[in-house]
Amino acid sequence: VTKKRWRRLWSRLIRSIFVSALIGLVGVGAYVVYLDGTITRTFEGRRWTVPARVFAQPLEFYEGMGLSQEAFLIELDRLGYSPHRSGEYPGTYHIGPRSVVVTLRPFRFPDGHRAAQTVSVRFRGDRLSRLLSAGPTGPVRLEPAVIGSFFPSHGEDR
Repeated sequence: VTKKRWRRLWSRLIRSIFVSALIGLVGVGAYVVYLDGTITRTFEGRRWTVPARVFAQPLEFYEGMGLSQEAFLIELDRLGYSPHRSGEYPGTYHIGPRSVVVTLRPFRFPDGHRAAQTVSVRFRGDRLSRLLSAGPTGPVRLEPAVIGSFFPSHGEDR
């Protein structure tokens, strides 16, 4: 194999690598432009539907928890729950002779959606002694209080 032939082979190889890299670069550039357009369209439409509220940690209560009826009612009032003769509507409660019946509002927690549900809570002293619910038993969460919200520069709350 002569020197001239080696030079031609190397020249072709380098030219092929350069053309392949150029085609690859143009392809990657086109894909980046496509992704940019897709992402912009997706988030542009949802800009004002994304909640911009900051929530406190929700109160999770369970049988045996150290919580007095008075503290529980203060928490309900703080969340905007109102007394009602039966407590059967979401966001209401009823203080009975032995228990407090609360109908919790629906809320979308990070780990899933909770539908409105009615819970009966009994207290003995400063302890939650009994928790009855039509749904699965175990800890029950009140929806968290809103502790703040973001206001964009143009003054619209999202």
